[in-house]
This record gives sequence, structure tokens and C-alpha cells, in this order.
Amino acid sequence: MANRDNILTDTRFLKATELLRELAQEYEVSPGAILEEIEKRERSIPTSVFNQKLSPLETISKFLRENRRLTIKSIAKLTQRSEKTVWQALDAAKQKMPEPLVVDFTKPCFPIPKLKDRSLSILENVVLYLKDELNLKYSEIAELLSRDDRTIWTVYSRAKEKMSTKKKPTRRTAK
Repeated sequence: MANRDNILTDTRFLKATELLRELAQEYEVSPGAILEEIEKRERSIPTSVFNQKLSPLETISKFLRENRRLTIKSIAKLTQRSEKTVWQALDAAKQKMPEPLVVDFTKPCFPIPKLKDRSLSILENVVLYLKDELNLKYSEIAELLSRDDRTIWTVYSRAKEKMSTKKKPTRRTAK
């Protein structure tokens, strides 16, 4: 309770509250709607962080660790990967790219909960989301993810194929 009281009297909190009110009034939305958008952003990965140097798991792990300050355990839970896998991805990311990721929140973001489907790779999940839910073109996705158009087309095709075979009921043959 003491921490909560400290936050409520912190001048930064008071400034943030005033700023929230000003934004809500200027854009004619409720402060709750703005807070919802902030919460949504906290549960997503900006596509601007993807690059050629790192694999998708390395990128996501690095972003969540360095930008969101999450623990390896939290990252593992969010990405449905083992802690060891996340640790290895972070270690590889640090070696390949010690500098911070470039983050641009004006680009589309990918919701972290979409990674729950382990039957698809991280890249397949991201591409499916961008293509099917945001209706982006292959060339737009390729640019966002720093990949070749043909790679995106292939990843999308494979993901769709996996999804269709996953939905088909398997027929048992009589012995």
C-alpha cells in the first residue's frame, strides 16, 4: 500500500494524469480508452524491431528483455518457449547485435498472445497476423520484417498449409 501512496503523490504521476486528461479532451475519447491503447501496446511487439541480423525469437526476446524489462521466466511464459530456449536466444542476440533495437511505434505491432500457437513458427505467426488480420501485402510485410517478398510468400503459404492440415480431421482406416 505504501508504494501505491508514493505513486499517487509523485509529481510525475500527477503530470501523467493531467496529460491523460488533456489527450482525452483533445481527441474526444475517454481516459480509459487511452489507457486501453497503452495496455494493448504493452502486450505487443512493434514490427520495426525485426531485422536481418536476428532470428524472430532472438528479436522478440531481446525486445521484451531490454525494452519491456521482463525476466527470462516471463518471456518464456509469454512466448510459450522454455526458459533455456529464451536464454539461448537472448545470448545469441547479444552476440549478434549488442546495440539496442530500433523501435518505431508508428509501424504495425504484433500482439504477443498470437505466439501461443506452437504449431507455427514465430515468423509464421507474425506473417499470418499481418497478412490475414491487417490485410497487408506481401511487399509491405517484407519491408516491415526486413525480409524478401518471396520469403514472406513462402512463409505465409507454409503457415496456411499447416493451418489447413491442422483443421482437417484425420480419418482412421479399419483394420
